[in-house]
Amino acid sequence: MIPKAITELLPEDFDRLVADQVQEGNQLDFKQAIVGGTDADKKKFAADVCAFANTRGGDIVIGVREVGGVAVEVVPLAIDPDQETLRLQNIVADNFDPRIVGVQIAPVAYGAGHVLVVRVPQSVQGLHRSKYDQHFHIRESRSNRHLDVASLITRVDMLRGQRDRREDFIAERYAAVLTNRTPVILRPGPKVMVHVFQAHSAFGTDMLNVVPAAAAGALPVPSLAQGGVDFRMTFEGPMHHAPINDGRTRAFTLVHHVGVLEGAWKVADPREGRIEVPAETLESQVLNFVRALIERARGLLTLDVPLVVRIALVGAEGAVVVTNNRELRRRYEEDTPLSPIDRTALQLPDVFVNDWPVADLPELLRPAFDRLWQASGFFRSYQYIEQDGRFVWQG
Repeated sequence: MIPKAITELLPEDFDRLVADQVQEGNQLDFKQAIVGGTDADKKKFAADVCAFANTRGGDIVIGVREVGGVAVEVVPLAIDPDQETLRLQNIVADNFDPRIVGVQIAPVAYGAGHVLVVRVPQSVQGLHRSKYDQHFHIRESRSNRHLDVASLITRVDMLRGQRDRREDFIAERYAAVLTNRTPVILRPGPKVMVHVFQAHSAFGTDMLNVVPAAAAGALPVPSLAQGGVDFRMTFEGPMHHAPINDGRTRAFTLVHHVGVLEGAWKVADPREGRIEVPAETLESQVLNFVRALIERARGLLTLDVPLVVRIALVGAEGAVVVTNNRELRRRYEEDTPLSPIDRTALQLPDVFVNDWPVADLPELLRPAFDRLWQASGFFRSYQYIEQDGRFVWQG
């Protein structure tokens, strides 16, 4: 895979493939000509996409000639880039079971023509089967092969292990914040935790180079509109945090060596009686943080879409999600009190970010925000107002 965001590829990136005599591998494939229009051509292209998705992801670079798997010449394609992109998108969209999510196709102008890059993410949905030949393809070195029954069983077990490592890691992070086992301790009260990681993250198998994030001000800290930000290196990775008072801070951002970005901050004060978590404030803070974090991290670190955003309220058991809208609050509490949160870690539905920049981040996060409001008895997030048949965030 070319180590660069697909939207930032330039002609010199392809020249470098030739100059460095880069070889095809289990994450890189070169093709000199465009994908043909016959079923056989489409079947071969689908096998390549399927194999990358079922293995570690990768780039199919169309417009580079190879000899013995080594890039030897850039051969720009004489194509209509929009039409060819749409054609390949249609092949990808319709011919896998389950559908492969997050494939990106970028035509890059090169001389009088174009080079096409098809970036296939490692799948988070399990194994994919090509509808052209009904096979589960995987990538091995420079070639593809399809899985037999024994290999299918082994691969399913591997995917289960990857899922278990992910869930164990995040559960341990919730516990660390709840029990004050973090390099900088957060102030008392319910907290929001946001985790952002690549959809195919193996959680421990591949390590992230965190050095570019190891500088003061490199990454945003949640809930801080302004004010100083401190930095320290920790065993887990670089940590950026709000100033410390009485040995505690109100927010931090931590980049884990395993490839996970983490933000945590206090969202409500502890007090006698009912603790209230203001939904509108929480939504605004999450949106601002997620947007700034992904934007900054993609420029510093080798993280790219598709990404998973996981949001949770921790230490909020017994607290109530409330609205700043007095009329809405009165209407809901008129007959029955709002329901308190019934668990220590209220984990909201995962959000998948398949493209960046994303056209409407609030719309992407709406299912998660709806569940937040529903935890205390509201029907949905009332930060979204219906306009022209769709819900628009009004924060």
